[in-house]
Amino acid sequence: MPLSLSVEDPKLEEVVEAARRVGLNPIVEADKAYPKMWWKEKGRILVEKRASKTKILKEIALALKEVRRRSKQK
Repeated sequence: MPLSLSVEDPKLEEVVEAARRVGLNPIVEADKAYPKMWWKEKGRILVEKRASKTKILKEIALALKEVRRRSKQK
């Protein structure tokens, strides 16, 4: 992702909310970990494959920026 679409340190809950906003019906697997850091269970999200991976990631990134912006306003 380009820096212009990125947010710093996104939380699992924020990414789930962003995926819901773009209609991807996310499935959360909170107990999953990246193999190189097996001790850190940060989780993962599965979404419907309705477009290319790049397009889906950009949609989520834009929605995530909106989620982050709204949470700062509260």
